[in-house]
Formats: sequence, C-alpha cells, structure tokens
Amino acid sequence: MPNNNDINKELRELIEKNCSNPTTRILALAILETRKDLLYLKKLNKVQIYIILTILVAIIGLIGAIISHV
Repeated sequence: MPNNNDINKELRELIEKNCSNPTTRILALAILETRKDLLYLKKLNKVQIYIILTILVAIIGLIGAIISHV
C-alpha cells in the first residue's frame, strides 16, 4: 500500500502534466486539497484532545487541593 507522500506525489504529477485530461487535473487537485484539509482536521482534533486533558488534569488538581485543605 503506498504511503501518503507517494499518493500526494502522484496527484501533483497528474496536476502538472500538460497532456492530462482537464477533468483529471481538476479531480486530482480536489483530492489533493481534500487530503490536506483532512490532515489539518486530524491535527486539530489532537490539539483539542490535549486541551481537554489539560483542563481535566487542572480540575482534578484543584479538587485534590481543596480536599487536602478541608
């Protein structure tokens, strides 16, 4: 199974070829852009998960501090 870099390279080659069918070039460009967007969303979701985990750890720490002072 080809990796992401190979697929992106093939899509770029299709876009840059002058002999390619215009429809093929447009579809290759759309697929390449969609892949970039999905990669961005995957990274965004990881960042959101880290933020949520950080907030939960802070809340648990505050609860622990309140309980230890009571």
